[in-house]
Amino acid sequence: MRPRDGGSGAGSTVSTSDHPDTTDVTAHAAASSAPVAPREPHVWRRPTGDADDHFAWMRDVEDPRLLEYLGAENTYSDAWFADHTEAIDTIFGEIKSRVQETDLSTPVLNGGWWYTGSTIEGQSYALHHRGRTEQDATATLLLDENVEADGHDYFDLGAFDSNHDHTMFAWSTDTTGDERYTMRIRSFQDHEGAALAAVDLDDVITDVAHAGTAWSADGRHLFYVRPDDQQRPFQVWRHEIGTPDADDDTLIYHESDERFFVQLGETRSDRWILIHSGSQTSAEVRLIPSDQPTATPTVVLDRRDDIDYQVDDWGDRFVMVTNEGRTNGAGTVGEDGDAVDFRILECLADDDWTNPSSWTELVAHEAGRRIIGVDAFESHLAVYEWAAAQPRLRILFRWGVPRGHASHDPTEGISYYNAKTVDRRL
Repeated sequence: MRPRDGGSGAGSTVSTSDHPDTTDVTAHAAASSAPVAPREPHVWRRPTGDADDHFAWMRDVEDPRLLEYLGAENTYSDAWFADHTEAIDTIFGEIKSRVQETDLSTPVLNGGWWYTGSTIEGQSYALHHRGRTEQDATATLLLDENVEADGHDYFDLGAFDSNHDHTMFAWSTDTTGDERYTMRIRSFQDHEGAALAAVDLDDVITDVAHAGTAWSADGRHLFYVRPDDQQRPFQVWRHEIGTPDADDDTLIYHESDERFFVQLGETRSDRWILIHSGSQTSAEVRLIPSDQPTATPTVVLDRRDDIDYQVDDWGDRFVMVTNEGRTNGAGTVGEDGDAVDFRILECLADDDWTNPSSWTELVAHEAGRRIIGVDAFESHLAVYEWAAAQPRLRILFRWGVPRGHASHDPTEGISYYNAKTVDRRL
């Protein structure tokens, strides 16, 4: 997590001079030397000790001196690069010659559709497609980023997420570079087997963070995240499709601890909406049933210092990746936080999964084998890990037994793949 001082509450401030020692920026820009930013004496008062910061005044983006200085920097850089145009063009041409500009990503099956992305030589941004077969994956154009970027000096696509029946997509764009996105809803409704042209609904949501989205099961509600003044994703909101005025949206969760950033998503099963609050060393997860979008989020396990965890739905149970080193079930490895390379726990969905004692060990902690995540599929878990300084994908089948093989040996049901070569469509 990025440190944030001053206005974020990290420390009090004091200016040591009412008459800052500013420099004439324009004069510097006109000279052959690079412009020098004005320096204004300033001290941050912090518990760890005072810290001088002569450039704290730049936090005020409305200060005309800041715009003047940035303009001078741009003028100077334009002049410098103008003298190096030939070298720049040569280097760029060499880089470009090594890039396959016209390309197509591997189609991925999701909800009865094969999704793929493509790039075209001479165009700056990607195109997004889908089709009913793998061979026909480019049949329907969902979004052309080049069209959306036209007329803008800057463009970035944030969210591009379908609802559960794949008839609508939530997509967000940033056209200024301030990392505050505008969310829209694009509808694709089938009529007698023929797909209609894409229609963007009147729903427009501004000031959205690039921190994930989630859909309700019926597609009537979209969940999204807003940033605070320091760009920290901190609030989860619920929007009802068909209500263009986002002022009517409902606040679902507010993260008041400035150490924690909020991420939003869904389990692979689409049955649960996940709200993940995470700091550098701790985490807390809340769940909302996707078929009950107005339900109050339920905390899986309360946050504790130095305990990190993430959760996924595996049908009749939940699985958790955590560095928690103590459970009341099998596989105890020590006190809290002892599983520094993480392990995997499980809890039946019918049990009280908010009770730490309901969770038991599925994959034990092993020093030197760093588990970084899991994906839950119907018949198996994909475990992402690092071992012997190499990324590795481990496939763990239910009950530790591989397909077509009866055994109670938990080591048999585990297959290993090099993470660079495995087919991610498992």
